[in-house]
Amino acid sequence: MYTKYDVILTEVQLIGQRAVYNYNMLRKGDDFMFTFLGHILSILPKIFVWGMLLLAVWTAVAIILKWRSVEKLPMKNILTLIACSTYVCAFIVLKIFAPGAFDTIASLAFFAILIISTQWAKYQDRVAGRRWWTD
Repeated sequence: MYTKYDVILTEVQLIGQRAVYNYNMLRKGDDFMFTFLGHILSILPKIFVWGMLLLAVWTAVAIILKWRSVEKLPMKNILTLIACSTYVCAFIVLKIFAPGAFDTIASLAFFAILIISTQWAKYQDRVAGRRWWTD
């Protein structure tokens, strides 16, 4: 026969088991969310790297096609062509020799190129007398 204390003890054990179950379910949900965010964050560098590769190839092709129609190419386009070809060569070399560090290095290079080109465009606008923040 159960006493009053046995019933209370059983209910306390059930409440404790439910609390542990709820805690574990919440933790699994958090793990899923962190895993999902980690998956998204692991894809972003790949998107940046491959997008920058496509942009570099597209820019190089556009400059080469323009070069065929113009006898003398401006220095800005020559430097852009050199930068694009350097990025493509670095892409291939990193993909072959450092596949583990490839995404990190190439995405950092992408951000560096993005920041440098933005600052260069601001400088060119300032030299030309335009205000880049009102465009």
